Amino acid sequence: MPNLGKINAHLGDLPVLTVVDRPAAAPVGIVLALESERLVFDLDPEHAQRSRLKHHPSVLRLARNERKAPRLPIFTGFSGSPQISSSRA
Repeated sequence: MPNLGKINAHLGDLPVLTVVDRPAAAPVGIVLALESERLVFDLDPEHAQRSRLKHHPSVLRLARNERKAPRLPIFTGFSGSPQISSSRA
């Protein structure tokens, strides 16, 4: 991904979701990637805040680079009543 840095520099702080087919060298906002046949994502909380990208705080816990994220319950439901899990899938 030699052009990812150039693309990110051009986009600046626009709220952009990046999807790649191999791991990014560094998170640029939010990056979805395929890794070992699994969909993973990285999140740069500071970049997300600068770009005014809104996300639920528990999403940080699901990010692969969760070192900056607080330990929060994982939201596992999308319809009906919310389902909360305290363990990581």
